[in-house]
Amino acid sequence: MTSEHEADSWIASFVDWTAPSGSPKIWREWAAITTVSGLLERKVSLRTRKGPLYPNLFALLVGPPGIGKSMIIEKTDEVWKAVGDLRVAPSSITRAGFEDFMLEKPRQVTTLNGTLMFHSTLVASSEFGNFVKEYDNDWINVLNELYDCRSVYEYATRGGGRKKIDAPHITIIAGTQPQYLHHILPANAFGMGFTSRIIMVYSSEAAAQRLSVFGETKSDRAKEDAVIESAKVIKNKTGDFTITAEARDFIETNNAMEWAPVPKNPKLQHYNSRRLVHILKTAMCYCASRMGKLEINLADVGMAFKLLLETEAVMPQIFADMITSGVAELNMEFLNFAIQAYMRGGQKPVPEAILLQYMSMKLPIHQLRPTLDHMVEAGFLEPKETILPNGRKSLAYTPHAQSRHIKELREAEAQKKM
Repeated sequence: MTSEHEADSWIASFVDWTAPSGSPKIWREWAAITTVSGLLERKVSLRTRKGPLYPNLFALLVGPPGIGKSMIIEKTDEVWKAVGDLRVAPSSITRAGFEDFMLEKPRQVTTLNGTLMFHSTLVASSEFGNFVKEYDNDWINVLNELYDCRSVYEYATRGGGRKKIDAPHITIIAGTQPQYLHHILPANAFGMGFTSRIIMVYSSEAAAQRLSVFGETKSDRAKEDAVIESAKVIKNKTGDFTITAEARDFIETNNAMEWAPVPKNPKLQHYNSRRLVHILKTAMCYCASRMGKLEINLADVGMAFKLLLETEAVMPQIFADMITSGVAELNMEFLNFAIQAYMRGGQKPVPEAILLQYMSMKLPIHQLRPTLDHMVEAGFLEPKETILPNGRKSLAYTPHAQSRHIKELREAEAQKKM
């Protein structure tokens, strides 16, 4: 909002400090906000009708390789580790390892109202696939529970027993590419709760100027020191947020209008139900980023809403890129299967039933026929009418005769016979 409001903002300082990295500004802003989220842990909360709301976030930076995801995520990791005491998990870890890590050492913080005990874990992973290697419903449900910051998280151990983690807390910032995201979060995942908890931040913006290959990387040590020292101040904040009357009215008014404009993409249907939560958590981070008291004002909420709208405006590009890369990869996978079946069957056309059976393991039923038709239209497969043993007519498919894969397999077969 106003320049005066931003002048004393740690978030603005972080964005300025990381500018030489070349990472897109929107990634640097969300990295700054998520860094604050991690610094605050469970030490602060906002009292709502549904109970206490903690400012923990799941931020996923999505975009093509080489434009700065890893560099900016490393800055968050650097700040978290530099302030001391925080529990920062390894960027690549299994579910069991993560649960053990979280349980291993509780955080104990002295406040004006007594001692707080909680189990906090922060994750800064430049490759989301190293943290969630594939869509695992059990692992995803664990993350959902931890995100909600309930009073207790209980889980079964590998030995058959049960353990519990009191007052859990988790904050995540991670990076990925759209072509990998469709493996980690397939289409059906967008009907689950996990994707409603993630803020997906897309950018394809390369650095305005390419950095010198051999030139020295200049680090502004004064800015870095100031960022770290101010981060320690934020880390020491405790207590409940208050909220000004103006900010409260703004929230109530916009909430009645569902925070219009509302994203229309079908994949964001469940995400839309948590937009208010994302706005409040982000506003809490903006508020704590200022070096004053924990009072959320109109500017905090306004900036949170503005940034979320900016982020949501380009979210659909993630899904477009996922579909493009996903379809291409699946088509190649189906073609390779058809080629192998063709060669194993003595270079005879592959029955349609065999292809559809394999494809049904990768696609919903309503997509099977359109996908097969598309592969025929694209020239990957040549259909031929055949007669089944029961006398019924059906189709069988031959992979395109000019396919490089078929040529290589035929040459290999010829070599064996020599």
